[in-house]
Amino acid sequence: MTTHTAPKKRIIIVGAGAFGLSTALYLQRYHKQHVDVLLLDSQPFPSVDSASGNDTSRAIRPDYTDSFYSNLAKDAMHAWSTDPVFSSHYKQSGRLAAAAPGVPFLQRCRETLKTVGLEVEEFGEMDKAQNLKKKFPMLGDVEKLKGWDFYYNPHAGWANPKEAVISAMKEYQALGGKFIGDSKRGKVVDNLIVDGDDNQLAAAITGRIVGVKTADGRAHHAEHVIYAIGSFSTSQKTLLPGLETQIHPTGFAIAHWKLDDPDELKAWLHHPVVDMYHFGYFFPPDPSTHLMKLGLGIMGFTHDHETDDGDTGVGIARANSALAGSSHEGRIPPIAEEGIRWILSHWAPSLAQKKFFDMKMCWDAMTPDGGWLIDNHPQVQGLSVATGGSGHGFKFLPVVGQFICEALNLVQTEAVGSVTPRSTDHRKRQMREKWKWGRKGNLNVKDRRVALQGRPILNVVEHLESDRCHDIDSIIRSRL
Repeated sequence: MTTHTAPKKRIIIVGAGAFGLSTALYLQRYHKQHVDVLLLDSQPFPSVDSASGNDTSRAIRPDYTDSFYSNLAKDAMHAWSTDPVFSSHYKQSGRLAAAAPGVPFLQRCRETLKTVGLEVEEFGEMDKAQNLKKKFPMLGDVEKLKGWDFYYNPHAGWANPKEAVISAMKEYQALGGKFIGDSKRGKVVDNLIVDGDDNQLAAAITGRIVGVKTADGRAHHAEHVIYAIGSFSTSQKTLLPGLETQIHPTGFAIAHWKLDDPDELKAWLHHPVVDMYHFGYFFPPDPSTHLMKLGLGIMGFTHDHETDDGDTGVGIARANSALAGSSHEGRIPPIAEEGIRWILSHWAPSLAQKKFFDMKMCWDAMTPDGGWLIDNHPQVQGLSVATGGSGHGFKFLPVVGQFICEALNLVQTEAVGSVTPRSTDHRKRQMREKWKWGRKGNLNVKDRRVALQGRPILNVVEHLESDRCHDIDSIIRSRL
């Protein structure tokens, strides 16, 4: 008797950032008997345009006001600690969470963490800043931190994103995963869409996707295509028809400095990640490179289409690869550097005058409501999107691929050997509700500040080419 094996389902994933690579790795690890995966990216790996592949440190934390994300983060942190692909790139340093006077955000986080079984360390109501300095001597100007709220969460830390994604890619390819990273062969320029009679449709917004076309003219065929292109989701509107204002590409300024003094390095090595809600965050030094990094969160930056037709109200990300050799390469707007030094003057005074280098914009796909956008396209069968990290996507690198496959109902076979248990039906319903395409709060959002909960979003080119377009002091005062 002859047995017939069902053909493998062909899946193309566009974008080798955290969401795309994690999905490709999950499928190749646990479902390669049933799927044939091709991962495409427009740049060699790790891409200089990727928020994760072009960075040195990212926070890994379960602190949320929503227990749904806190529970997902607990799964991610378990994987960071136990999965050999990722564990050597994670350091459980703890995290100091802080909020400006009168901001209730941290209290909501405390309550959520308690519901998921995690306790934080407090510093008392009296002499709070002094007690902080006793525990972490290098942190804080006591006078400047009066009135601030903060706690220490030992169940958190940080990871080196570039090293982590390189490790993930090595594992993916070692398992037979296919990857093309190239400005021609890996850059998708069009969807291949057919109607019900398999007739090819041009510039279609409905139908069934059967693959993609790359810049070298080649057609790659598949039954399912997932776009995981992050902040570049709005750069080619025809690839994700109807996206509109669901994604707002936003740039955040980052700067690095190095601790050359051995005593200073030793003093900082055992300090935690410091995250000041809606102000910024910085990391302890990397033990191997001695580098520290601060990311500015008090403001974001945007970039408009060169020939914007005005129909969406969103901008596009500036590719770092396109800035090579230009006057903007390796720079951030002066107002951003002022903001970074203001944060250090309050939270790490000994670092406030350090010489910065490797300054750049880190672009992310922000959604107006802060939730991810992971769903099947409502009009094009077989087309899906996995984007909208909104500043809190990378920490899920070891597990988000599983969550994406579950939310999209991509595979039905059991993932034998996965370090993360299969999601319950209840959790999957939550995923599909929270991450669905066309959520009311994300539609017709023309004010880009909504995606940053009211924080200003400035034009990056204008602020790079002018010493002062806005006043940093007035921006800071508006947040205090």
